Order: sequence, then structure tokens, then C-alpha cells
Amino acid sequence: MTRGRGKYFLYVLMALLLFSCFPPQKTEKVDRNLAYIYNPNATYIHPRYMVYHKNDSVSELFISINTAELLFTMDHSSGQMESSLAFHYQVYQASDTGDRMLADSGKYQAVINKQIAGKEYIIQIPFRAIQGYSYTVRLFMYDLMRNYWLQSFLPVNKTTTCAEPYFRVISLRQRMYVFNHCVLPADSCRIETRHIPGSKKFYVCYFKPFERYHRVGDAGFAPWILKNEDSCWTVIRTDSLVFTFPREGNYLVKADSACPTGLLVHQFGEDYPEIRTVRKLAEPLCYLASMDDYRRILSSSSMKMAVDEFWLKAGGDEQTARRLIRVYYNRVKYANLYFLSDREGWKTDRGMIYILFGPPLKLYKSDNEEKWIYSFNNAEVSFTFRKRSNPYTENDYILVIDDHTESLVDEAVERWLKGKILL
Repeated sequence: MTRGRGKYFLYVLMALLLFSCFPPQKTEKVDRNLAYIYNPNATYIHPRYMVYHKNDSVSELFISINTAELLFTMDHSSGQMESSLAFHYQVYQASDTGDRMLADSGKYQAVINKQIAGKEYIIQIPFRAIQGYSYTVRLFMYDLMRNYWLQSFLPVNKTTTCAEPYFRVISLRQRMYVFNHCVLPADSCRIETRHIPGSKKFYVCYFKPFERYHRVGDAGFAPWILKNEDSCWTVIRTDSLVFTFPREGNYLVKADSACPTGLLVHQFGEDYPEIRTVRKLAEPLCYLASMDDYRRILSSSSMKMAVDEFWLKAGGDEQTARRLIRVYYNRVKYANLYFLSDREGWKTDRGMIYILFGPPLKLYKSDNEEKWIYSFNNAEVSFTFRKRSNPYTENDYILVIDDHTESLVDEAVERWLKGKILL
């Protein structure tokens, strides 16, 4: 037996030992603290996911891995630098009683060659999912090189053939799938769908970006951005059809005009999820500034100076102001990554709390709810987010307002305005 082959069998044995510890049957609620899923510093690898419904009984999970985040070692049998990941998935079918029954499960291992993988490595895993039902995919990913694992929960809507997972967006510039359906202004894309193969048209509606001006005032009540379209048009479906998305906002693409939903494509600027333009720096100040100050900043003839003055006043000196800016906009960036729905992630209720308080210390998650726990004033405080039925996204959660919510947010804002960061 060669050393390389021995190492491979060791990886397999490690994966099998790990998987044997995972619960094989139904799970009502995960008791494990899942705070790491929203903390970029808590994990080595930050995979992206996409589900595509291949047919009425099989769906496919696509996993995108940034190869720069992998640990590669030399495989002596091949002389190549390799990394290895193992996956275990459990597919739970939702029921009217609230129980979840195991519908499918399986294991998959990927050996990734550094020389041929490129910057992004795509893993494709088929799983059983019957048309007409909703599912949750519980995915365990194990980094065999670091002896490290994480888990993710992915909602899968297969109740209607109009849903987003029946579409795929392909960037012609990057020559790969667009995982979060978030495109750049200069992108040219193809859209694939297996819905209504004989349909000869796509129906497209454009929606301007949703504006958020308040803190808790509109939390839990923020309207869907896709309530009133700004314009609609049709395009003839051909094999050579190419889509462009020149204006910032959301584009709803449907293969059937009678469908209540379809594919939601986001175009939030050249730098999304990063925050680099002056306008993008000014807009998230709605969580800290008073309404009058916020309007003054946005209407200022020198918006850059107005933003700088806001942070300098909050920090008291340049060094503290720079620290406030770095932390605040880094949280805006990750809110965009984690909470993208029918609007930019920072404009959501979870985005607001994430920016003001940071990643939660503890996080408990069920199918329809998330509970975030922080240490605040030497005590534990919590925020609860409830999943809202939204025909355009499975990632829409609203903040549950209680007697303490507004006072907690107001106190957090006051600390920011005094140059103090909640960590």
C-alpha cells in the first residue's frame, strides 16, 4: 500500500467515524448553538449553495467552494497538491403537523486537485425530493485536512413549478452558475429552466430597490419590495437569448405569466456585497442617524464630507472614527452575504440587528424561526426572527417586536454614537 493510498483510506475512516455520530432520523429542533453560521471568523470555509429541481422526483444541490480557503497537502502517489472534503446530507420533508420525516440521506466525498480546480470548485449532489412538498436539507461538511466540520440548513421549495429552484442563471463572463442570483451591471447571462418546456416567452418585471429609513419603526412590517413593479416586458425564448440587467434593483423572470412567482435576479451595483461608493456608505447610516440627519446626509452636495463628519463626530477623533467605520461596514458586507432576500441583506431585520450588535453569541434555529442571544449589560438578551411567507425568497425573516426590543436597539445606537462598538 502506498503512502498516498493509505492517507486516502484514513480520510475515509475519519469521515465514516464522523458520520456515525450524526442523528439518522427525524429532528424537531436543533439544540446546538449555530452562531458560527453568521460569524465569518468562526469557520475556515464559507461555501455557497444552490438547489436546482432536475425533475419531479430529483433535485440537485450545488456547492461552491473557494479553493483559496482549502488546505492542500502533497499526495505522494500522484505528486499533486490535494485537499479532501466529505459531505453527509439529510433531506427532511415537512408535514402539516410540523413534524419532519427523513426523505433521503447520503454521503459524498470530493478530492480536489489544486492544479486543475481553479479558483472555485463546484460539487453537485443529487437528492430525492418529490414535486408538491417542502423540504429542509441538513448538510454536514467535513474538512478532512483540518479535522473540522460545519453544518448548514437549506430550505427547498418544491410545492410549485413556478419556484426559483426551477431556474438557473449562468454568467457568460465567468462561465459558471450565479449562486445567489446576484449579477453585476455588465453581466450577460443565460437563464435555464425546465418549467413549461414548450413556452415561447419569458415574462420580466423590474422593481426599484427597496428603501429603508427607520430602525425598529419598520421592523417586522417592512413591505415586500416586489409589491408594485415599475415596468414589465416579454422576450421571446431562443437558444441564443442573452439577458442583461443594467438598472439597480430586482428583476422577476417568469416562464408563465400566470405564475405568482419565478426567478428573482438581483442587481445591486458593481461592488455588492462590498460597500465602496459614497452613496452606499451613506445609506446604512439610517440605523444610527436621526431622520433629519439622515435626509441631510443623503441630500448633501458633498455627501462624502457629510459621511466623514458623521463618523468623526461619533468617534471623537480620527483613529476611533476609522475603527467605527471598519467594523460597521464590514458588518454591512456580511449582512449582505448572509441575509440577501428580496432586498440587500443590510436592509433586512436580521441585517439591522447584525450591524448594530454583531454576530450573535448563541443562535438556535428551527424551520421557521431563529433566536439570537447576546451578552449585553452583563446579562443575556435575545432577538427572535420569524420566517415570513414570501413568494420570491426562502430567506425572509422578520423581527418579533416585544417590550424590550426598541430600548435595546436605542441603547446600542447610543453606544455607537459615543464611539463604542458592541463586540
